Amino acid sequence: MSILGTRVVRIEDPRFLTGEGTYIANLPMPGAVHLTFVRSPIAHATITGFDASEALAMPG
Repeated sequence: MSILGTRVVRIEDPRFLTGEGTYIANLPMPGAVHLTFVRSPIAHATITGFDASEALAMPG
């Protein structure tokens, strides 16, 4: 008996199809940090300074 061509009932499908599934990327990670790269809208621009006071005021 071959399983080729037969339906496979997957019990996890309804959760993911209705938006209720949990993906590994959505699990909380205590102490995790995030970053964002900001690209200049001006090609070959010279950065003359930036204000990091808000970032420095954060814990960690």
